[in-house]
Amino acid sequence: MSSPIYLLLICLSALVALGYLIQKQSSFQKSEVLLLICLILVFIFETLNQFLITKAINKNIMYTLSWFYVVPAILTYYFSQQLPILRNRVLVIGIMLLMLLIPSLRIDWQMDAPHHMHYINYVPLWTLVLILAGKSLYENFTAEEFADQNLLSISNFWVSIGVIIFYLESIFMLGILYMYPQAEISLIQTALNFSHSLGGLMLLIIGMSLFAPTLFAKTYKFS
Repeated sequence: MSSPIYLLLICLSALVALGYLIQKQSSFQKSEVLLLICLILVFIFETLNQFLITKAINKNIMYTLSWFYVVPAILTYYFSQQLPILRNRVLVIGIMLLMLLIPSLRIDWQMDAPHHMHYINYVPLWTLVLILAGKSLYENFTAEEFADQNLLSISNFWVSIGVIIFYLESIFMLGILYMYPQAEISLIQTALNFSHSLGGLMLLIIGMSLFAPTLFAKTYKFS
């Protein structure tokens, strides 16, 4: 069962998204729509997941769909749209689809709870998200268009930070579990709960990033 901290963070991120939808006066930017869709879909999938847990029905499928397909797919598309050349965007999306397809052919969707080591198949996709997030963060530091802005007021800065923290931890954790596959169940569950909580924190950071331009001054010049 998911940890209380994780569920709380998921609910908070959904409330933040709802609050942003309510207070938004002008039209939404494409990047904002993608982030809002990500937050809302994870909340829906997690709500369904908790329902299935109470019914003891394939209680892992919704979590797998949300965190191993929906979230990385949306984040990859989000960061790919920041690439200046259309051909590169198409290439990144094509690589992403391939990285999603290969693990799908290996997983047994009828299993109630796939072994955690199956998640190692998604590391290439997580690495792609990490590379794109790192490139995006680098652009925030170096691009001329951000030269006169406070970094904290840039939504993409917070999104990149949250994504990098979560996916670095996820890859590191899976590396440890891969090297020590016979670790105690309690230790594995603790590690997974910690990773879940970081995932919830990433979503909360993404949600709060939507308010960054209004929460922080835009006049500070980074040098």
